[in-house]
Amino acid sequence: MSKSRVAPVKRVTIPRLELLEALVSARLVTYVGKELSLKIDEIVCWSDSEVALSWIKSPAVKWKSFVRNRVESIQQLTEASAWRYCPTGENPADMLSRGCNLKRLEESQLWWEGPPWLSLPVKNWPKKFMRVDQSKITSSAEARNKITTLAVSVIEKNDLLDPSRFSNLEKLVRVTAFWFRFFKNLQLPRHERKFAELTVEELDKAENFWLLTVQREAFEKELAAVQSGRNPEGKLARFNPYLDENGLLRVRGRLQNADMDAERKHLILLPSTYPVVMLLIKRVHERSLHADTEQTLTDLRQRFWVLKGRTLAKRIV
Repeated sequence: MSKSRVAPVKRVTIPRLELLEALVSARLVTYVGKELSLKIDEIVCWSDSEVALSWIKSPAVKWKSFVRNRVESIQQLTEASAWRYCPTGENPADMLSRGCNLKRLEESQLWWEGPPWLSLPVKNWPKKFMRVDQSKITSSAEARNKITTLAVSVIEKNDLLDPSRFSNLEKLVRVTAFWFRFFKNLQLPRHERKFAELTVEELDKAENFWLLTVQREAFEKELAAVQSGRNPEGKLARFNPYLDENGLLRVRGRLQNADMDAERKHLILLPSTYPVVMLLIKRVHERSLHADTEQTLTDLRQRFWVLKGRTLAKRIV
């Protein structure tokens, strides 16, 4: 089975057209999978577009609306890991997109049998992961502006959720997650609303909300500097901070080339004397079985760098 679409009259960039092709493929794969009464162990999707593959394998939130919406649809229909690179000269789909007369199509071994390596063991297939120049990925200006990302990610402080009224961080995070779910459910039809146990994603979103809120209040000038591409002056200058995909300020530091997890290399920057930070250190202290100040501080610095963290840890311990 094959499927193709006529290019739209409105001018669309080549990378966007290639992403649309990937979406057609994802929908076709899903349709065929539902119609077949066979057990399917694995699905592999192919594309000769390095840019489209890079979009598909990245978080959709990184991109502007056109790319984001289509990447979200593709990721809902297929696993990102199912997508592999196919060299352009060995892509049968090009015969449709570039045009081909009936006689040539009828005689084409590539069209009827696919690339010669497709019948070989997987180890003989083209490399699964391509090293793509980052300038190619963003060449069509599809990357979202980080300032916009921060603005839509951070919700204005709400007095109904006052961290100083909570005795532990878990309770604050859970209440916040239910709060987010409640307002999301209001926008959904009744049959699509969620009432089950909170998911890890919902809890992570709630915790990130408070981390973003604290950073926004404490590091307003520093955030503005980083967003404009400058290293901030003052208390954060030595950290050479940057914004991650969630809009959080992280330490760039000397460990960026070290062989360790990204979270441990680039710690989240936090101020001192904020209720949320106090609750965070309290959680670390309790999880370390009420260890001393040094151990609590060591465990805290697996993810976070709190300004004057030692002083704050001493107060809590």
